Amino acid sequence: MSREEKTAKQTSEEEALRQSEIRSNNQEIIEHSRREKRWLFIYISLFLAIMALFILITSLIQIEGAPAKREFEKLSNELYQQAIKLKKEEGLDWLLVENTLAKGVRLTLDKSKMPPVPIFPPARANLNPRYQPYLQQFSMFLKRLFIKEYQRRYQKSIQILNSLGYQVVFTVRVEGHTDSTPLAKTAFYRNNIELSAFRAYQVMKLLQKNTQLPPALFSMAAYGGFHPITQDPTDPRNRRVEVYILPALKALPETSK
Repeated sequence: MSREEKTAKQTSEEEALRQSEIRSNNQEIIEHSRREKRWLFIYISLFLAIMALFILITSLIQIEGAPAKREFEKLSNELYQQAIKLKKEEGLDWLLVENTLAKGVRLTLDKSKMPPVPIFPPARANLNPRYQPYLQQFSMFLKRLFIKEYQRRYQKSIQILNSLGYQVVFTVRVEGHTDSTPLAKTAFYRNNIELSAFRAYQVMKLLQKNTQLPPALFSMAAYGGFHPITQDPTDPRNRRVEVYILPALKALPETSK
């Protein structure tokens, strides 16, 4: 091999090594950016959860006055009764409707009447296609519950609360939960908080798309495995998404009272 050929070969190898280093550096930058975005998503989710809890506590403190508290509880019960009635009309026997009072009306899927597969694959946030028909029906249920008629449906309670200085704002809150089993180091998500955040987000975006309700109506929270519903926190039944409908109260501006 001549000197020129050796020099050309060495130059080619150096260029290939340089390109490999550039690709490696770019991959590290991309991966770092993805990690930063995921953590930012978790921080936002946790912040929204704390804010929602703060608003709820503030509302409960503000309505300690007997008339306002009485009307608020009445309105919450009316919303619950309406949800029960609509569930029967739609024939949604797989939908569980509960009145939690403090957090509003809780809507969950009855797992005993669901397909024998998880709604999400293990350690992932992709919705199982077999649940699409249920989520489509659930979206229509929400849409009927939140049509413009709700102002007329709850007119009396809303007017009384308005006269007491409060504006009624209905919200749809989507909460993501997992069991407490740690994720593998090779998992796509870093931990259960992150996983539950993305699962809640997937459901919330689907409900927004299907119902065409205002985005401001929705909020979300992620709890990972911190709120189990069974004695064993590793029980797979703790993997779930819950939807709450809450009539929150906001103080009216002085000029509107």
